[in-house]
Amino acid sequence: MAKKPMIEKIDILFDDFEKKQKEEEKILTKKSGRFFKTPVKIKAGAKKKIKQNKILLLKVSPLGNIMPEWVKLADNMVWNKDAGAYQVAHAKYILQFMGKYPCMIVPEWSMKPFSPRKNMDDQTSEEQEMIFMQKFIIKVAKMEALDLKKKGLGGKNVIWIGLIVIVALYMLMKAFGLEV
Repeated sequence: MAKKPMIEKIDILFDDFEKKQKEEEKILTKKSGRFFKTPVKIKAGAKKKIKQNKILLLKVSPLGNIMPEWVKLADNMVWNKDAGAYQVAHAKYILQFMGKYPCMIVPEWSMKPFSPRKNMDDQTSEEQEMIFMQKFIIKVAKMEALDLKKKGLGGKNVIWIGLIVIVALYMLMKAFGLEV
C-alpha cells in the first residue's frame, strides 16, 4: 500500500467536508426556509387586533410556560385576567414579536413587565421605584373610579366597598399586633 503525502490527505478531507455541507444545505432548504413558525393563536386575526389597539401579552409562569393572550391597551395599561390586576404598558415595556406584533412579557411573580432597557434607564434607587409604584397605584385607582361611575355607585357597591375596607383594616391591625 502506497503512502499518500499529507497534502493529498488534507485535500481529500476538505472535499468530503464540502460535499457534506452542500448536502446539509439542500436538506435544510427542502424542509423550510424558517426555523420558527408563529403559532396560530397569535397569527389569527392579528392585523385586526392591532388596529383595535390590542397587544400580545406573553405570560411567563414560574415553571417556564408561556401563555400568549391578546389584550386591549388603554391609558398605558393592560388588564391581566389571570393575575386579576392591571399591568403597566409604557413604551419601554412593549417589544416586537417576530418584528410584526406588539407584545409585552409579563412574569406571573412580578407586577412589572420584562424590559430589555431596564438597566439603561438608571432606575435603580428605591426612591424612583416608590415613585413608579405610586403613579401606578394612582392610575389604577382612577381607572377603577371611572369604571364605578360608568356602572353607577349603587347602595350594594357602597356596602361591599365598606366591608372590604373594614376587613382590610382588621387584618392590618392583627398583623401589627394592635388590639381591636
